[in-house]
Amino acid sequence: MFRLPSGLELRHFTAAELDFLYREVYEDRVYLRNGVSLRPGDTVVDVGANTGLFTLLASELVGAGGRVVALEPLPATFAVLEANVAAHAAWCAGRGQQVCAPVLLNCGAGAEGQDSATFTTYSDSASGWSTMYPDDGEARVGRALGRVPPLRPLLRAAGSLYVAGMLSGQRTWSCRLAPLSAVIREQQLERIDLLKCWVEG
Repeated sequence: MFRLPSGLELRHFTAAELDFLYREVYEDRVYLRNGVSLRPGDTVVDVGANTGLFTLLASELVGAGGRVVALEPLPATFAVLEANVAAHAAWCAGRGQQVCAPVLLNCGAGAEGQDSATFTTYSDSASGWSTMYPDDGEARVGRALGRVPPLRPLLRAAGSLYVAGMLSGQRTWSCRLAPLSAVIREQQLERIDLLKCWVEG
């Protein structure tokens, strides 16, 4: 469990990853910029919900009169999402805070006629590194290190070993997909005020 600055305790794959996502979603509000905002009563669809940080924030902002539908295809990540949504609901109820109850769907968004896909995951310490189109680990390590400011050779070697270790736990999963149009119909969504998509293709 990881305790957020608010006091809410959430499940995670690594505390560092959850801390990063918390700062990105709650503090930096990366999905609520450039005129994008959420109000009570809004409807949000969260495609690629991961462990649920944005799903939780959206449920707070849209309130009890709003709706949040969250899609996450990977089984292990979906289990953490479910646990975090339940913990958040109990925590908010204990504080008297009115939030909506997100609808959680264990599927990814896909094209019409595509009902499943194989996803590759690399490590529990990198839950955001999942893809339908894996490349070789060496290229991925190079890209990851290329995003880091120039490092001294020893630090670069250490970084390369760290990323290679993260990629060493490669696994594949067959996951259900649903077209967004089907989700809209099944959930009887009359409108979507914010469609958040953070997916690994």
